[in-house]
Amino acid sequence: MIGVTHDGGMAEYTKIAARALHRLPAHVTLRQGALVEPLSVALHGVRRSRLKAGDDVLIMGAGPIGLLTLQCARLAGARRAIVSEVDPVRAALADRLGATAVLNPTRDNLSVALADLTDGLGPR
Repeated sequence: MIGVTHDGGMAEYTKIAARALHRLPAHVTLRQGALVEPLSVALHGVRRSRLKAGDDVLIMGAGPIGLLTLQCARLAGARRAIVSEVDPVRAALADRLGATAVLNPTRDNLSVALADLTDGLGPR
């Protein structure tokens, strides 16, 4: 991982093996391309969770990967997608992007709120 296990993540130039590079199709903008890695993390997480249509999910944090996970979970059929987030700007964005509820763990008792929102079952 460039910048983690190999130097060069914050460098203006770096040397990378050709096999580690992937060409973006011509119709994909650089802005869109920048979302490929965080979207792949979100999609991988939803797939690994074995989410089934009708399940309720809790997403901890509404940063870029959390918001993408929210969208992937909704597209995978989550009945309720609940987001926990302390930042009001990110919380508002989660709400606009389809969160069933957005909880602030510094104000809300997550255990009680999740039980109320999921008929006492919690995320599953």
